[in-house]
Amino acid sequence: MLPFLHGLLSAAGEAITFLLRDDFTTNDAAPITSPRTCEPGPGTLTAVEESNGATIATSGGQLITTGAGGAWDDCRIMATDAITRAAGYLVYMNITKTSAGLPRTQTGIFYAPSLSTSTVNLCLVMANVDGRIYMDKEPVSGVIPSQASKEIALILRETGGFFLQKIGSTWVLMWVGNSGSTSTLYVGNNQYDTDQQSWDTWRHAQLAAPWDTDNGIATDTELGSVGAGTTFVHEADCIIEFTVDTVASSGEIVVFFRVQDSSNYWACWITDSGTLYLRECVAGSLTNRGNTSGGFVANGERVVIICDDETVTIYGNNTQAFSYSSAANFKTETAGELDSLGTGGVVSDIITWPRIISSTALEELTKYTDA
Repeated sequence: MLPFLHGLLSAAGEAITFLLRDDFTTNDAAPITSPRTCEPGPGTLTAVEESNGATIATSGGQLITTGAGGAWDDCRIMATDAITRAAGYLVYMNITKTSAGLPRTQTGIFYAPSLSTSTVNLCLVMANVDGRIYMDKEPVSGVIPSQASKEIALILRETGGFFLQKIGSTWVLMWVGNSGSTSTLYVGNNQYDTDQQSWDTWRHAQLAAPWDTDNGIATDTELGSVGAGTTFVHEADCIIEFTVDTVASSGEIVVFFRVQDSSNYWACWITDSGTLYLRECVAGSLTNRGNTSGGFVANGERVVIICDDETVTIYGNNTQAFSYSSAANFKTETAGELDSLGTGGVVSDIITWPRIISSTALEELTKYTDA
């Protein structure tokens, strides 16, 4: 094996530079040496073990953290130096939750690396909690499949960020955050209760195009106010988002997706009462496949549609509305349209994202995750 240099060449002969990399090569029993010099580098990590018996150690090429039943902050480890927000800044970790698996069953909690404005509050990836600035509320339940080991990539945008997971050999875009622009951030993880985690690697890097702009990986963008009749394209498996600036005073806001033709499609309907519907149209006949109560969507809120094979899940204001798992019809179609705004309805910023990362975006990501 060649000795590590901070500047490497990818398999394609392209230069790659890590900003932090630790593969935990040397065994170090608890309490771990802190600050820890990353192996093979660059970078250092700061470890904190509370007095209740929680531990951090390295063994067999892994970092192992074990809680002691106290709650959050039993033990935590973080990059010593803050990072400066930039679109395309990558945080990559390969984590196994030994005792409980990921994700845990508690509502609204997903244990994984996080970015924070604090060197202490480092426990949640996505939550409506102070200090978690790159995602909005917790939309993970029912979206991330359970598996023992998880390769996780967090990639910043100038505002918000991308949360990706490698499932099998495929990098999947799980969520797109659209809020938070704090510049100075810390990267880290902490331990909860008696759970145990093991990490194979922890890496930071600055990705190039198409990741280095907020919408660089988007399939289609219709920014600003969007008029009724505007068409767009998306991948068959995709994330579609738009903002309901103003709920219609009468009638409905209707967004078509997976459109085969004018009589065969899927649709997201938002009524003048703020009720959100998922409807399937087959041969011109509409069938309701899910709905919320009134007031679910209010002025200024974002709606997100996730299409994953035969499952369609819809969120309003980053809260899951419903998920329908029998959407076999038209699942390979890639056309969409803002069909109607009702009376007085206003929609802006329709953006479609690929669920499966491919092409140049995949090549740029895997340069740093597979090295």
